[in-house]
Amino acid sequence: MSEIKKRHIRVVWLVCFFLFTGTVSCVHSAGVHESGIKRSHYVYLTFDDGPSPNTSRILDLLAEYQIQGTFFFVGNEILEYENSAAVMQRALDEGHYIGLHSMTHDIQHLYRVPGAHNNFYNEMRELQSLIYELTGGFETYLYRAPFGTRGMFTSGHIRTMIDSDFNCWDWHVDTEDWKLRSVDEILRKIKVDMESNLQPEKAVILLHERDITLRALPRIIEYYQNLGYIFMSYHPDNHFRINIIGHPDL
Repeated sequence: MSEIKKRHIRVVWLVCFFLFTGTVSCVHSAGVHESGIKRSHYVYLTFDDGPSPNTSRILDLLAEYQIQGTFFFVGNEILEYENSAAVMQRALDEGHYIGLHSMTHDIQHLYRVPGAHNNFYNEMRELQSLIYELTGGFETYLYRAPFGTRGMFTSGHIRTMIDSDFNCWDWHVDTEDWKLRSVDEILRKIKVDMESNLQPEKAVILLHERDITLRALPRIIEYYQNLGYIFMSYHPDNHFRINIIGHPDL
């Protein structure tokens, strides 16, 4: 065998060795696919129950970090808050997304009275029209069930909403900012939920428009930045299912 052929064999062997060992070592790294290519991880910060005076403050914070979020607004809050049209338009102009969170947020009317599934659908449709009117044509089909789908949705709700053109979005992480009293508690809850979900490639985070949420938001953002997550707002072209009842078609 000539010296040239021997050198060629050695080069091929070395290339194969490094490709194989590199791939094997990458499999054990977080967020890396078996091919050795790093997966992107995405986080969606979502804010329920607005609009409110805190909506603008949340938008200010998101702008400071140059990230976008998703806002699930309540119809009655839109009607009662005098700056609702302006704040919704600002959210859209800055690349955020607006979803539906019912007109009333009324647990009895939406879930517990006869025909509640029709009430639920009708409120989402009414809110969709209201947002369309006040924003000059923004049409959203994304909704979040008040209190979430688990323990609330009946078979009638499931059937009605599957048959509709609406898309459901619950969450992966409930920060419990609606009841916890300190920023540290909120961060601990986020970390517990992230670990229980094995740090998913797509993480939808449930937040509200509360004062404590504003105080916690910089630490929440920096927590996900340190994990290497990319911040995203919802986009209908990239919809994925997330409902806490685990229904495959909802």
